[in-house]
Amino acid sequence: MPLKIVVTLHGIRTRGQWQKQVTPYLARYGLIPYHLDYGFFGVLSFLMPWTRAGRVQWLRGELRDLMDRTGAKRVSLIAHSFGTWLALEVLEAENGNLRFDRVVLTGSIVRRDFPWGSTLLRKRWIQAVRNERATGDWVVRAAELFARLAGPLAPRAGASGALGFNTACAGVHERRLAGGHSEVLNIANYDQWARFIAFPRLPPDHLRRVRMLVQQIRALAASCLGIDASLVRANIFVPSANALRMIPGAWDNMSWAPEHDIELALDHGSTGRAFTDGMPFSIRRCAGSWAAGVLPGPEQAKLNPRLQWVLSLPIGRLVTRNDLTVARDVVGVLNVDGLDSIPPMLQTAGDPTLKTLVFTLWASTEKIRQSLALADTGEPLHDD
Repeated sequence: MPLKIVVTLHGIRTRGQWQKQVTPYLARYGLIPYHLDYGFFGVLSFLMPWTRAGRVQWLRGELRDLMDRTGAKRVSLIAHSFGTWLALEVLEAENGNLRFDRVVLTGSIVRRDFPWGSTLLRKRWIQAVRNERATGDWVVRAAELFARLAGPLAPRAGASGALGFNTACAGVHERRLAGGHSEVLNIANYDQWARFIAFPRLPPDHLRRVRMLVQQIRALAASCLGIDASLVRANIFVPSANALRMIPGAWDNMSWAPEHDIELALDHGSTGRAFTDGMPFSIRRCAGSWAAGVLPGPEQAKLNPRLQWVLSLPIGRLVTRNDLTVARDVVGVLNVDGLDSIPPMLQTAGDPTLKTLVFTLWASTEKIRQSLALADTGEPLHDD
């Protein structure tokens, strides 16, 4: 899984002391901090459209240069106050030429009607957003008032850092806090920001739980299929940077190292189909080869040569209507697969015993879904 660069961007009337303080929390999760400083920017400068435009152009140049030098396709971001406005202005101005991975907004003055669903998340300009909003933040309320009263020269600003965004959107996580404009920069929040940005790499609490659940499902599958458990494996793929990737460590019996780096398009193989359609899919190796087009050649070459079959189960909320069960709000895919031979149960189409097994394994993914959903927002594991 590629390393993540995290750009930090301060607000007005400050030089961003918090940027240095957050560094060790990012490093703890293998994240690479990159602190940007556009200098002291006063309220008067914020009110002038030409000075705002100058900072937007500066940030566009800095981000382009960073991505050119590192080869990164995306960067993550933690921004405060005016920095939140700058970042989203740049993203819209770039029109998809520059993309963010995961973004933490603090003391946000981004307008409340920002088109997350139609403009950004659907086009995958951003993977996910965490909006830290303080209910007592009068600064962001003042920014929204100024934007309403100042006419065409005003910034497109709003009180999203206090009141949140107008429309709920999958991938935009709102976190409500007590306090004012600076309280969102409390050091107590930094660990959760780092956990949020590090996803899908799981922190230790979530990883221990998910790994235990994966082990249980693998053992159940081997028992029900009546085969040697050492020939059955399990892993989890989740979306990351426009591809499905295996969660590091959230696997069981996966000793073939090249497979750990597989990248799947959202519609490739049984894993991709399970993710996009929300239904289980399976695939078998026939006459020593996989069906054409299942995976691109470079990714297929990473597969364990002993692999014979794969059962892919979408991880989401299971909903049954008219005797059809599908997964909604899919967060990933659990794969159970096997080596050396294909169990008899998997060779018979429509076997009712197989259908029962698939549904039993599928229902067992609910606790994994709960843990992944929490990890996706940066929240710690809750006690059962």
